[in-house]
Amino acid sequence: MARGVAVVLVLAGVLDGAAALDGAAALDGAAALDDVALLDGAAALDGAAERVLAQMSFSEKVSLLHGTGATEPYVGNTRAVERLGVPALALNDGPQGIRVDRFPGTSTQWPSALTVAATWHEPSIRAWGAAMAAEFRRKGANVFLGPGLNVARSPLGGRGFEYLSGEDPYLGATLVRPFIRAVQAEGLIACAKHWLLNNQETDRLTVSVKVSARTLRELYAPPFAAAIEAGVGSIMCSYNRVGGEWSCENARTLGLLRGELGFGGFVVSDWGAVHSTSLSAGLDQEMPGGVFLNESSLARVPRKLLDLAALRVLRAMESAKLLRPPGALGVPPEPPPDASRNVTSDANRRLARQLAARATVLLKNDGRRLLPLARTAAAAPTRTLLVVGRQAIAPLTGGGGSGAVVPAAVVTPLDALRERLGVDGGGGFVISYDAGDDARAAAEAACRADLVLVLARCGSTEGTDRADLRLGEGQDELLRAIAAAAGERTIVALVTPGAVLTAPWAAQTAAIIALGLPGEAHAHALVDVLLGEAEPAGRLAVSWPNVHNEANWTAAQFPGTGAGGTVEYAEGLLTGYRWYDALGLAPAFSFGHGLSYGGPFEYA
Repeated sequence: MARGVAVVLVLAGVLDGAAALDGAAALDGAAALDDVALLDGAAALDGAAERVLAQMSFSEKVSLLHGTGATEPYVGNTRAVERLGVPALALNDGPQGIRVDRFPGTSTQWPSALTVAATWHEPSIRAWGAAMAAEFRRKGANVFLGPGLNVARSPLGGRGFEYLSGEDPYLGATLVRPFIRAVQAEGLIACAKHWLLNNQETDRLTVSVKVSARTLRELYAPPFAAAIEAGVGSIMCSYNRVGGEWSCENARTLGLLRGELGFGGFVVSDWGAVHSTSLSAGLDQEMPGGVFLNESSLARVPRKLLDLAALRVLRAMESAKLLRPPGALGVPPEPPPDASRNVTSDANRRLARQLAARATVLLKNDGRRLLPLARTAAAAPTRTLLVVGRQAIAPLTGGGGSGAVVPAAVVTPLDALRERLGVDGGGGFVISYDAGDDARAAAEAACRADLVLVLARCGSTEGTDRADLRLGEGQDELLRAIAAAAGERTIVALVTPGAVLTAPWAAQTAAIIALGLPGEAHAHALVDVLLGEAEPAGRLAVSWPNVHNEANWTAAQFPGTGAGGTVEYAEGLLTGYRWYDALGLAPAFSFGHGLSYGGPFEYA
């Protein structure tokens, strides 16, 4: 992507952020309690939520403000108040589909959020969100713990694959609106996460972020502002500290959320992220249990604070049409939740395949323009295709942690290639396979093939940041050997959670495609793109560096100084493409980069 385009995008993001977060440079938490006045007098009876609150006992109100401690089958649960038609909340992961560990293989493993963000396509986001939400609802969950919105700060971030914003707040703000609306149209409460500055996994439970107010407002807050604009029902506060104060009891950052951003929904903690009875700062609900927000501790806080937190939860339920007054005429009873239900479908598998293909980024297609591959007529001579890499027979399709979903079955890329490109499938290729364990032997085999397809991969997971941007597992050495032996006949297909290093082998290969973490439909989506039956319409949502730590960040900048110490966002706004543009440098592949089979693609 041209640098001028990057300037336009960053200015759009900054201006949007400035408008949404306009105010004093300091973060003022005083506005966090302004809506306590809503509980005074007749205003308390304006809607169904207020009427229910007025009938609740102290214990019933408290039950809305913490989990039951039970984590099966859902990751978070509250107690129902049946006499008032208040259902239990069933909160569940995750941002790539509903994760129910007890019943693996009963939901769709969708492409990851960062992968779908590469579509840059609001209708795709809307369809993805609606289909995932329908699976949540059918399994009995009513709070969708997503979307993840943290703007990518470092390409090493372990949960970068879970986040919809990529490295740009304007992209995140644009994509989150249709997602929130689609999810909540299914009768769920969406939960945007993680507020705020949860941009690394290293020391995530203790690290404190030091950041300027401008950077916070212009770079990291706008996607959350857009989620609020779209009516998101809940927001999850994060594990880390900001300016030395825990996120879930930080009156400055929760005050920004409540005051300037105008969030009226409920704030739920990340699991175990509460450190005090924090209602006065703006927290509403503790998960998964009630270590701090329990009857004993809450008996000592002002009743208006208790009522306000309970009202926020009830209002989110009312907005999602979850409140069901007992005996109400014309209101059919809710079926009992059933987390064991198999909610996958042919339609969802087709959509997952379409999304994975649309999100595929064509990074390179030089020289002979090998892609798309042409099928050979039956009478024509057969060609030989060598498929290399363990990804071909044991594919990685998703990330780990709360974003993990176990699919029912995954077709391997090698099987899909043989089915559709092999001689018997009418593709005209005699297909052989090499695991790539011996780089020299694989390179020798590549010399003898008409075409070489290398499938390479690396993964990522919640709980740990990536050590570096190499592919690892000997794959970099393998790619160098094959590129040297048969570069002009070599296609590389990358399954990665984000950016990886592609030098020095990239310059010698003919074509490179990036599939992100593509989900269970990976194999057939890959072949769809290779054959040109689907256009690789993806554009990178993050920049791909030339070398590791290209910006020369210090340890104080990432991952911070000392165990549980401070991480300094000294780079300010200059992350991702902003840094490259400011220095007049070019990354290996730019934010927004993506070719098409019809020619290069540029934004006007």
